[in-house]
Amino acid sequence: MMKALIVEDEYLAREELAYLIREHSAIEIAASVEDGLEAFKFLQENDVDVVFLDINIPSIDGLLLAKNLHKTTRPPRIVFVTAYKEFAVDAFELEAFDYILKPYNETRIASVLARLEAQEPPVSAPAAPAAPQPAKARPSVAPSTWPRATASSSPPATTSITSRRTRKSPWSTPRATAT
Repeated sequence: MMKALIVEDEYLAREELAYLIREHSAIEIAASVEDGLEAFKFLQENDVDVVFLDINIPSIDGLLLAKNLHKTTRPPRIVFVTAYKEFAVDAFELEAFDYILKPYNETRIASVLARLEAQEPPVSAPAAPAAPQPAKARPSVAPSTWPRATASSSPPATTSITSRRTRKSPWSTPRATAT
């Protein structure tokens, strides 16, 4: 059976999420805590398969906590549960399993729970030897390796634009001039 930790500072949101997890899955809720430091301490002593993690929480924010959990030898899956849609890209760069916006949508939560339970093996289960896998046809490229656009403090050079305008294209046809 999978084990979960809920990290949510709002009591009603924490209780609603726990209720939805119990109603729509066989996932056991190992603990519910209200701040990042409490969660970090709990996870140092306990293995869980999934952490339902709010972003705006006291002591250690959810993104920083997820970043540190991602570095552990057996990181749990992270499902962000937050009211802030603007942190979704940051969350998925940390390999979040999913990102759920508040207020909770029961159908959406049930879908995420079903996907979690379909994943194998849970972290808290004894490790089984891995079956040999066929080689992939092409490697996947993670978003973190994609090139990033950067802002420059200096204005772009205009000489190259001007020179392109005056240069004749080999594909252009001569225009008839009026006399």
